[in-house]
Amino acid sequence: MEQRPNLSIEGQSKTGAQTTTARLASALIISLAAFASAVHAQTFPSKPLRIIVPFPPGGAADMTSRLLGEQMAKGLGQAVIAENRPGAGAVIGYELAARATGDGHTLLVVFPSFIIQPAVKQGL
Repeated sequence: MEQRPNLSIEGQSKTGAQTTTARLASALIISLAAFASAVHAQTFPSKPLRIIVPFPPGGAADMTSRLLGEQMAKGLGQAVIAENRPGAGAVIGYELAARATGDGHTLLVVFPSFIIQPAVKQGL
């Protein structure tokens, strides 16, 4: 018995391998969509956010971070804390941010010294 090719909407014929590939791709897309909906169910932020300011309180970086934090708190519905960690040319704040857990709840205020410091101090 002769096997007839499947005709698609455009009128092009498909072989059995192409049909199988299309079915597998469809199944993959459907399972990825189900997985994405499960991941999307997680809420962010699940705890207060922290903005590390590696400069002394009262400066431009501190004031900007606090104003930004207020606006973020309104939009996210979660507290945003500006934490000043000055010293050592901002390295103390940079190291604190580098050691923070990678859950997205810690932000760092950076200035041009952020680019220069790794060349001066190993381990940043």
